[in-house]
This record gives sequence, C-alpha cells and structure tokens, in this order.
Amino acid sequence: MHQECIQPNDFTFPCLFKAATSLHSPILGQQFHGLAIKLFFIDDVFVACSAFDMYSKTGFLCEASKMFDEMSYRNIATWNACISNAVLNANPREAIRKFVQLLRDSEAAPNSITFCAFLNACSDGALLVQGQQLHGYLIKGGHEADISVLNGLIDFYGKCQQNDIGEKACEVFLQARRAGVEPSDFMVSSVLSACAGLATLEAGRVVHGLAVKACIEENIFVGSALVDMYGKCGSIED
Repeated sequence: MHQECIQPNDFTFPCLFKAATSLHSPILGQQFHGLAIKLFFIDDVFVACSAFDMYSKTGFLCEASKMFDEMSYRNIATWNACISNAVLNANPREAIRKFVQLLRDSEAAPNSITFCAFLNACSDGALLVQGQQLHGYLIKGGHEADISVLNGLIDFYGKCQQNDIGEKACEVFLQARRAGVEPSDFMVSSVLSACAGLATLEAGRVVHGLAVKACIEENIFVGSALVDMYGKCGSIED
C-alpha cells in the first residue's frame, strides 16, 4: 500500500496497530507509530488509543505509559484500555490509580466496561475496601442494575475469602433476581463459588434450582461450580 503511494489514514492505523498486537511485534508497531507521527495522525484519539493498546499488550509498558501521558485528548475508550491493560499486566493498583485519575481529571464518564475492569483489579489485588467503595458509588449512580456490572460485583464478592464478604455475593445475586434479572452462567458459577467458600449447602441448592430453571445447569462452568460447591459442603451424593 505504502509502496504504491497510497497514504494510510485514521482508519488504517488502528488496523495496523491491531495487526502488530496480533503478531506480538512491538518493533513493527513502533514503525507504524513513527509513520503516524510523520503523517500527523497520532493526535487522532482512535489512532493514539490503538498505539497505546498495542504497546500495553506487547509488553512495552514504558512506551505505553509515555503514550498515554502525551495524548492530547482521552475518551472513555482510552481510559478503559488503560485500566483494563493494567489489570491484564498484573498491576491492579495502577488500574485503581487510573480510575481515580479518570474521576478526578477527565470529563469522560465511566461506563460498565470501566466498572468491571475496576472490580477485576480489586479481585486480583484482594482490594476489598476499594471494591466495596465502588459498590457504593455504583448504587449512588444507579449503575448497579447493569447486567455486566452485576456479574462483576458477584464475581468480586465471590472471590473474597472472608465470610461476611462472601455472603455479599449471594445478597447481590438475590437482589438481582428480585429485580427481574435472569441469571447468566457466569453469575451462577460465581455465586456457587461463594457458596462453596462459605460451605452454605442450603444457599447452594437454591442457586442450583435457579440454574435448572434457567436451563444453564449443563453449562460446563456451572456444572464444575456445582460439583465444587457440593463437594466443599460435604454433600457429594447431590
């Protein structure tokens, strides 16, 4: 394309950066980055976000950080990429810092993708207080009814090891059911994991019944969670 004197544009560069990511070739990505600078496309938010995402996912974290800091404008997709990549790179506290920076410095409004990435960071980093604080923020902002956010909350509480916290996963799940939310395989398997950790057979059986009613009992993740729950609750015969 370039040899035929056809100039790339703001739609071309995100595809090029995605290709470099798929090939796990940050060197190739750097060449595309240099070309984007030369052709004055790097200030486009989608081009810049794609370059940042490429550096993050190919392990060039210093370049990714520099790229993010130098962006002239950041939309919510940019912030989501930053927070999510921090989680993927096993740096949950950096994900939390970026979320706080988003709320403090940006006009972009966080969405369900942002909240789920934050909850993943809290789960991975055992950051219980921060996760609970976000739950309060979600309730206050009316975001708790979003199905993906509900899944994230249940998963977060289900992964907590303390009994009073693990019970919160069941509580959030029951609140969702009362609100008419249909249980998903991810939601049910997360609650069953919480029941297994708490060794609460009665609650586990209730969730099992809901899984049967929702026709997701045979889902591989739900089935595995059921076996684990009954085993840890000392009811193998079930």
